[in-house]
Amino acid sequence: MLYPELHEELLRVHAILATRENLSSEMISCAARVEKDFGSACIMAIASLGGLHAPIEQAMKLLSDPNAIRTVHVLLQDGSKVPGWGSSFVKGEKDPIFETLCYMLYKPEHNSPVFKLWHLIADITDHLRSKNIWPNAACYTAACCILNEIPPCVAIKTLIQGRIDSWADIYINNYNPRLP
Repeated sequence: MLYPELHEELLRVHAILATRENLSSEMISCAARVEKDFGSACIMAIASLGGLHAPIEQAMKLLSDPNAIRTVHVLLQDGSKVPGWGSSFVKGEKDPIFETLCYMLYKPEHNSPVFKLWHLIADITDHLRSKNIWPNAACYTAACCILNEIPPCVAIKTLIQGRIDSWADIYINNYNPRLP
């Protein structure tokens, strides 16, 4: 791991995000209420990831695109969402949960990969400012995975790793087996 402190902060953020209302955590809760086992509940939660909920692979592709700003313009013209931007938690402003991650990504060494990625995120955010759209968990997860050389095809493991303990708590709090 090239940036272990960044990875640890990302896991901390995902543990908190799992406690907010979101699709994957709702799957855990629903599965517990119908007495599915925790493994099945996790399968349901994981199956809900990708697409509009946690598009980490798509965000990694965007952040790795040498023409990312142009790609953002094309997505906006097509009426598509920009993977890694937008939030159902905090509308119209930065989500404060990402403050530490953002600070950790800002490094003044202008040739460092961290600074280049931070600068790209800032540029994309500036292009989306008129729409009040900010980086979300997929963006920061994608950035951390890129910097830590985690391949896109397994990047979702970082989200799962960060949320699994919170998912267990959600499961336990919603599990109420019927008596025989």
